[in-house]
Amino acid sequence: MTEREQVEKLHQQYLSLRENTPEIKRNGEECKAYHKWYDNAYVYFKSFEKLHSDPDFQTFVNAEKDGNCFVLAHIYDSISPSYKVLLAKTARMNELVNDTSESKPNKVFISHASVDKSIIDAFVDNVLVLGLGLKKEDIAYTSNEVYGVAPGDDISRYIKDNIADATVVLLMISSAYKQSEVCLNEMGAAWALNKSFISVLLPETGYDKLGWLTNLQKAVKINQKDHVMSLCQKIVKLTKSVDINERLTDIVSYTDKFIGSLPNNTETPQTIETKHFEVGNIDDVVNRAINELGEFTIKELQDATMIKNYRFLVEKINAMVAHGDLIAFGSATHKKYKIKV
Repeated sequence: MTEREQVEKLHQQYLSLRENTPEIKRNGEECKAYHKWYDNAYVYFKSFEKLHSDPDFQTFVNAEKDGNCFVLAHIYDSISPSYKVLLAKTARMNELVNDTSESKPNKVFISHASVDKSIIDAFVDNVLVLGLGLKKEDIAYTSNEVYGVAPGDDISRYIKDNIADATVVLLMISSAYKQSEVCLNEMGAAWALNKSFISVLLPETGYDKLGWLTNLQKAVKINQKDHVMSLCQKIVKLTKSVDINERLTDIVSYTDKFIGSLPNNTETPQTIETKHFEVGNIDDVVNRAINELGEFTIKELQDATMIKNYRFLVEKINAMVAHGDLIAFGSATHKKYKIKV
């Protein structure tokens, strides 16, 4: 029996005693039934924090608590309307909780050109599945039937349904992507549905070739380790699907494996992290976050990286300050840091 069912049962028991006991024969049993119902209802309604400022809640919890059976009957009559309203409100709150818990799992939709299948296969298998630990059913990827598209399926319906369900859409940008009507439709659907999307540049795809897209300066370069690590972090933040600290070793290992499988590309221009920092393992995550934050406190860096080990971050930042890579400023109680340029 749930807590709510117990409250309703005690309520009926009190009403039964009250209605079926002549006034001249009323005794302590009716009073006991009232207090047992009221005390349980009080605790139940109080467990809903959103109700605490509700007028009906205030009426109910601030009612007089003591009196004989006749006094308690009058108190009940005054709080009964509020009790019924609170029951209805908590029922709706419980429905919302159930709807959330039974909602569809977070999905990552891979928008890509079919001619880029080989590189996307490697990315999905290594980075998303083996690295991040995403379940295959949580990835929508039309070029591989392992991820939910069987031969003969209605691809257009699959795309429409899965973009609608997606938590994040990855736009795997290449020269072929620009030429694909399907890709452009997928990108348009993601924008129209107000989905979170991340632009990912495939090898040999530069910003200068893709002026038709906006915000490409923030795009992830799939052949740069620190960019891929940052992408993993963004996916985790959006989907809340895994604990990145628990997966960090696998993420680094399989990202290395994926990037190692890519064909050789022209060296990309140096970014500030490659200028100032030697990246590797967990350092990739920290250095990327430092560059994105600009100025930061240790707590802000911890929130950005989702690294739980606060002491590790303190020691790393202090070492970077001592090495001359970072500058510390601000007060002792609110110390901040920034990159020394």
